[in-house]
Amino acid sequence: MGSLLARHLTQNAHWSWVFIKGGRTISEAGVLHTKGDVHLHTQLPLKVVPYPENYNRLEKARWSYCEMVGGMGDLCDEYNPSLLPIPDAPRLDKAAIEVLSKVPVIITAGNRQQYLYHTLKTLLAAHGSNKTNFLVVVGNKPYLTIKLLDLLGVSYTSLPLTDYKNVHLFNYYHSVFLLATQKFVHAPAAIFLDEDVEVSKDFFSYMSQTLELLYKDPTLYCSNGFSSLGGSHTITDETIIRRGSIQVEWGYAVTMDFMKEVLAKWSMDRPNTLLYDYYIYLNIRGDRECLFPEQSRTIHYGMGVNTATYLMELFNFNINLVQRAPVRLQNVDKLQIHQWRSDLTMKIKHATPILKNPCDEDFLPREPLDSNYVFYYKLDHYAGGKMPDSYQYHHPNFCLDLWAVSEQGHHEGVTIVHFAKEAYLYLVGVPYSSYSHIKPPHIPIWDVETITDEEFSKITQHNQVRGKDIRNVNATADQVLQELMRVYK
Repeated sequence: MGSLLARHLTQNAHWSWVFIKGGRTISEAGVLHTKGDVHLHTQLPLKVVPYPENYNRLEKARWSYCEMVGGMGDLCDEYNPSLLPIPDAPRLDKAAIEVLSKVPVIITAGNRQQYLYHTLKTLLAAHGSNKTNFLVVVGNKPYLTIKLLDLLGVSYTSLPLTDYKNVHLFNYYHSVFLLATQKFVHAPAAIFLDEDVEVSKDFFSYMSQTLELLYKDPTLYCSNGFSSLGGSHTITDETIIRRGSIQVEWGYAVTMDFMKEVLAKWSMDRPNTLLYDYYIYLNIRGDRECLFPEQSRTIHYGMGVNTATYLMELFNFNINLVQRAPVRLQNVDKLQIHQWRSDLTMKIKHATPILKNPCDEDFLPREPLDSNYVFYYKLDHYAGGKMPDSYQYHHPNFCLDLWAVSEQGHHEGVTIVHFAKEAYLYLVGVPYSSYSHIKPPHIPIWDVETITDEEFSKITQHNQVRGKDIRNVNATADQVLQELMRVYK
């Protein structure tokens, strides 16, 4: 589109580009390393666009807001602006409405108005959405965020922020949980989202069907709308939900009782992590698991304090949202722990073992004759604790292009892969998994720590292949500057 810098930017560069849509570049600036901010000063001749003819009180508030902030998409499109107020979403059935009516939807927000608008727009369009149940909890009280919420007619409150980055985020989410328990005393649960989470039209339908199970199964502590399984490289069924050891993720529900438990155990004194969701996972959840869909109902699209651009491109931007609503979920009651364990045990027992390197190109059968396959690999307890060894867990999951950044998503050491329409693969970590006893004695365990150098090279090669679409991954600042000097000449 006319940028000089874009094709030369390194993986973690910060870049600012001012251009005319459909026209020419006005100015550009970039910082090629990860520490620096971009400072770009540009003078722009602004075009005066007349106000729309339907200039009522709400429209006056809209255009007054749009004069103060940019990048708001259709909210501030002078020629085809979005409707205000935002139209009501389609309703769900009576049973779903009854479940959802008791559950507040709490959106945490700061000064990223563009993100918040996009998130609220998708939330308000989701089937079963009820704006009267929404509460946006704003960190501090940024003026433009408050003006946006007034414009959209969404309820909000504010909490003070102290300290810096992860410290203030850690304290902020503690305050949000405390606020929820004090303000919604009679609510059985609450749904939480951040300002940079897009939801599917099926989000509230999904929540209405999983909340009842969350209430009655004490081995569960949350219901997540997000699924790291639902990438474009895997087969997904939008009617299937699973359970596993995983932290609360983007768009989740927890019970009020669990929130009170969290607050009682939450320590501000030198915590082992300042990421509140991981802190809960490590210190408070115990052996409890979360529900999550095979195909995601949410996407984390925003870039924040703890966002790695490479991982966003590798995982999050590859997630497919469910596009239709409402979706009737399969066999929700079979997710109760005893039934789930019984069904999974039978499937693993009758699965066909695979004995290859998971990074082999032909590891998964191209035309599976059996519906289920199993792969047994070495997985120890980490340092004698309850967690699985992250190094051992990483490699088979990474080879299969699954979430492998942390040791989450498994159920008692079993990761389920839906790789063909009627075919599933069960990755069973031995001896960590409670399902290890199913392994026949004659079946070997694949161990990343004892394989040959030749076999390990397949893992290295796979890593290189996955990174091949990240441009300029090995570029240096000097190389980029030399290339730009050549371009300008």
